[in-house]
This record gives sequence, structure tokens and C-alpha cells, in this order.
Amino acid sequence: MINHISIGCNNLQVSTAFYDFALKPLGFERVCSGDDFSGYGRSGESDDQFAVKRRDAFKPPGAGFHVAFTAQTRKAVDEFYRSALNFGGRDDGEPGLRPHYGPTYYAAFVIDPDGHRIEAVCHHHEQTAEGALKPKSNPRIQTERLILRLPAVSDVSEIINYFRNNDAHLSPFDPKKPDDFYTEEYWRSRIPKHSEEFLEDRALRLYLFNKRDDREIIGSLEFSQISRGPFQACYLGYGLAEKNQGRGLMFEALSAAIGLAFNELNIHRVMANHLPDNGRSERLLQRLGFQREGVAKDYLRINGGWRDHVLNSLHNPDWRQL
Repeated sequence: MINHISIGCNNLQVSTAFYDFALKPLGFERVCSGDDFSGYGRSGESDDQFAVKRRDAFKPPGAGFHVAFTAQTRKAVDEFYRSALNFGGRDDGEPGLRPHYGPTYYAAFVIDPDGHRIEAVCHHHEQTAEGALKPKSNPRIQTERLILRLPAVSDVSEIINYFRNNDAHLSPFDPKKPDDFYTEEYWRSRIPKHSEEFLEDRALRLYLFNKRDDREIIGSLEFSQISRGPFQACYLGYGLAEKNQGRGLMFEALSAAIGLAFNELNIHRVMANHLPDNGRSERLLQRLGFQREGVAKDYLRINGGWRDHVLNSLHNPDWRQL
């Protein structure tokens, strides 16, 4: 919580009722009060860190203040938002990640009865499911020739160029793309979701950048549909620019990325599937240690038709029970 902030109010009784209930999920309570004020602090502590004062006792009164309260969990942010709206607050931003403020900035905003903008923010990663490790930061991997990282909005033009230049090369192996796939609007809305998926332990989508020119994107890979509980598994997908085929770059990238998935994300089983006639992927996965498990009929709709896929998996010998 902040050290101490006082704000003016037009009706002390209404404002006191609002903050009594809105701050309770965040671990704050009214610790002192008087004829012209109510003071709030951490539960069990006597010092007030935040106070609302009657209009005639505070100058200037009324609206204009923005106060951010610290929440220990994202659930507390959600409860703050619901409680605030139930006791006279107005919505000014529902709970959610704000990646433009920081990769773990989870906040909600309301307008209190006197027009002040009140925020609850949690800077911690969400509690992860059984078996998951809490991610420490956005991942960045450097290999001999590559940089693997999450994309930023500043990468939009390079992402579009990569997919457009390799459309004929990649399309035979990919599901149908959305109509707006090659637009900046699509990617400006999509990129923040990559960070959200990673922080919420749902997926990790990395782009391969040429280490000699760290603006050039030459491929992508993803660990998607991460499942915890008794499964502890995910699916692996990948693609590489046509001009960079045959140089061992995807083997280099996947070797490092699978190491991160096993050691930092604590994934037990990675599954990777390919078309029966995709000999290049078959050889790559064998080299990485994947084991063939069979063929699934009409497994995915690819390039306008249902296609069989060869199923493969790789297991983490060092998986930890957490």
C-alpha cells in the first residue's frame, strides 16, 4: 500500500461505507475515525495510510485524485472490483493484465462516489497450477546463431514480412489463417495476448531472430495448450523461413527451447505431430529424441482438407513434483 494519502469527500458516511467494503478484499480496514475523517491501514495495524476527509476539512475537496492500492493476489484485485461496484463505485477498467505498464501488471480501476480514480494492482505472477513453476520474467534465449523471445509491438512489420514472404512455404502445413492475418491491426491485438498466455501458464510463443541482425525474424515456435494436473504436457509447433532451411537452425532453436520448457516450465511431456510426407520434420524430431507413437487419421484440417498426422512425444526425465 502507499505510505499515506488523504482525499476529500462530499459525504463522509457514503465514502466510509464504500471504502469499508472495497478495501476489505485487499487486506485493509478502517483503523481510526473521527468527526471529519476515516483512516485505513493494514488489518491488525494501528497506523492509517489512507484517509478520506469531509469536504469542509480538506482542501481542495472533491474529484481529481488517483490512488493505487497494492493487492497481494489477482483474486484480490477481482474481489476489490466487484465490491467497489456493489457499493457505489463506477467501472473505469475491469480486472486484467496491462502489458503496457509491465508484463505482470494486473489491475482494476473504479471511480469512487466522489469521482476519484481508485486502482488495485497486483505485480505478482498468477498462482500456477500443480506442477508448474512460476515464470520469473519474459523468456529470452540466446544460442550460437539465434535470439528466441516473445514478440513486441515494435516487431509487427517484421512478423508480417516473415509470414507473407513464406506463405507458399508454410501454408501446406498450417491451418487456414484469419482474413486479417496480414494486417497490423491483427498483430497489434495479438501480440499482448502472447505475454498473457505465458504469464497465465497457457502457452509460450517465441520468435526466432537472426543474431547478426536482431530485427530479422526467420522463424517461430510455440508450446501451446499447456495442461497441468495429471497430464503436465503441451503441444509443440514450429516453422522456419524457406531460405534458412537445411542449416540446422531449427534444431538449434528447439534444443534450447525444449530445455527451457523442461527445466523452467517443468513440462513433463511435449507432443509434436507432423504430416506423413513431411520428412524434414520427421528427421528433426528424431534427432531431438522424440519417439513416434502412431498415426492419427483425419487429425487436423490443413490447407483446406482433413489430414492424417504422425504423433510423436518427448518426455522430461527430470520432471519435479512441486
